[in-house]
Amino acid sequence: GKAWGQFWGADCEALDWDMPEGGGAMHAVNGATDKLIRAMGRKPETAGVAMALNLVARVNGRRERLRMDDVGEVSALVAQCSVTSDALLHLLTVRVLDKLTRIGVPVLATVLRLAEAALKGTSGGGAGADAEQLALTDGGSPDASKIADSLESAVVGGAARDPRDARAVSRILMLLARFGERSAQARLALAEHRAETLCLSVLAHSPATLPPMAVTHAIRVLSLMFCSGGEAGTQDDGETSRSAAPSIPKCRMMSKSLSVLLNRSPEDGQLPGSAGMAAALDLLLRLNSARSMCLNLLFSTAEDAGADGAAVGHPVPVTVSCAFRLGVCANRLARELASADQRWDSTPRGSEGEAEAEESLASWLHVGELLVNLCQTVFVNCPTASVFLAVMLPGGVAPERVNEDTLKGILADVNTVLGRITGRTQRSETVLLRAAALLGNLRALQIGLLDTKMGPPPATLTREELSLPRQGVAGGASAAAGGADAARGLAGCSPEDLDHPMEEVVSILDAALDLENDPDWQLVAELDAADTAPGAGPRCEWEFDGAAHRAKRKAAIEKAEADLRAKRQKQKDRAERDERALARSSTSRRPSEAEGGRGSAGDSKMPRRSGSG
Repeated sequence: GKAWGQFWGADCEALDWDMPEGGGAMHAVNGATDKLIRAMGRKPETAGVAMALNLVARVNGRRERLRMDDVGEVSALVAQCSVTSDALLHLLTVRVLDKLTRIGVPVLATVLRLAEAALKGTSGGGAGADAEQLALTDGGSPDASKIADSLESAVVGGAARDPRDARAVSRILMLLARFGERSAQARLALAEHRAETLCLSVLAHSPATLPPMAVTHAIRVLSLMFCSGGEAGTQDDGETSRSAAPSIPKCRMMSKSLSVLLNRSPEDGQLPGSAGMAAALDLLLRLNSARSMCLNLLFSTAEDAGADGAAVGHPVPVTVSCAFRLGVCANRLARELASADQRWDSTPRGSEGEAEAEESLASWLHVGELLVNLCQTVFVNCPTASVFLAVMLPGGVAPERVNEDTLKGILADVNTVLGRITGRTQRSETVLLRAAALLGNLRALQIGLLDTKMGPPPATLTREELSLPRQGVAGGASAAAGGADAARGLAGCSPEDLDHPMEEVVSILDAALDLENDPDWQLVAELDAADTAPGAGPRCEWEFDGAAHRAKRKAAIEKAEADLRAKRQKQKDRAERDERALARSSTSRRPSEAEGGRGSAGDSKMPRRSGSG
């Protein structure tokens, strides 16, 4: 048959109207490969059924061809649009990524690989030679420094080398966060594709080469993956199930990464801001809200606490091994609160600087609220005060003996700064009330520490205390909503596709407008400024000038027209010269031809002589 795009038609399709009655059915099944359809097409009684079956077969075959081509093209387009700096296209990419994930297209893996390449760079591989072979010394032994230099020079791009890649990483993290917020199935896909690897790489990366909010977005994705357990999802067989709790090793690894971020010192490089610290403390708070997870983050076990077959109340040997520490973080909070309070007190009342200083102080008060709540949660789940001190002391080691002076010194610097803030009665009441509430919670924590057990850490814990629940806890309404969303996902539709589509379109446009006005988005979506040449004047050569550009185009057009006229004139002159040369040659040939004609005529009139005479 003839190919028309993705569809195929029969060669004799144009002659259908010339067929006798009843002949069209046989023609409709001529191209069928199924023997039953061809046999049914020969009989008039079953010709209609044969035509229907053949049509279904052709549609199914056409659908398979379209699926392989179009889905591959859409997947590549989604991966390309994941780094877009356009707000509307960013939101639409989130929706398309969610829909493709629901039908089982693994486009999320491509997006994650693209983010890893933007963060770490890719191997150039131009020469294709082995770095170790290139770094061989004269004696034939490889030099480690030369190998490292060769590998470093082979890497192309990356957030540390190109700020455009750094902003692309932040935009992909924002995309993943919005993708995970859409449904429980999306969060399950993030866990299946191990998106935590990218997020932990961002936390371990140098903060000086990434946008300020990149760490916050990475922690946001981790929070969706690790603290959204218990939500309903739908399996391939249509049955509703709940996502299992995250594994303990992964939670400990993530807690250690967050602890390194929170306890970073100025010698380690750029310090995280208030937003990054708040996001990290909030994630730790949500992790430690379950007693079993909190104990697993505070203690390490030599055996699997969740092993089957163990008796109820079976003791499990444990040792204190805190996956996170808060001592350095508390000291930095006290310094930041003191600095923000001093700046707030030194600015004139009613000025723009006072509003900015108040906003900065409020952000660090929010960090303090999260830190105190986390300390209260850990304190409630700690068996003894010494385990809590292992989290709060800088060394991270549980002391053998605990006295009251040590307990009173916990967060003492923060207590002093908060008392100073609450004494500024002539300032904003909102900040003063937040500081007073935080101070009350802190003093309640210190009083509770004095009343807790002072003994050493326990050597064993029961199996039930360390075992994580196999299924998360969630409300019935949220579970039912999650199951309904996943069921719609298998059908290829979502609630916004079923109810009020125009309202959903308007909401997308509103969200795009809000995203364009978001300062974080503007920071990672801005275009690179052109580099000014050294010694350039007020108007550089690279700067666009409309008048000069139009003049250049006009001059180019006039030059092209002049060249064309000159070429045509040359062709005309050449044609005239050829005509004159042809005319001269023709006039010079005519007399010579006439003379030659007369000479031949005279020779013919002369008598021939005989050979004998």
